[in-house]
Amino acid sequence: MPTHAIVNLDEILEHMGDQLSPDDRARIASYRAEYGAAQD
Repeated sequence: MPTHAIVNLDEILEHMGDQLSPDDRARIASYRAEYGAAQD
C-alpha cells in the first residue's frame, strides 16, 4: 500500500514560525545538506 506524508518538513517549519531558534534552523539546514533531503 503506497503511503504519502500529510505534511512535509517545510510546512512544519512554517507552522512553528519563531518557536525555532536560528541554531535549530541551521541544524536542520545542515542535516538536509549532509543527507540530501529533498526540498519541495
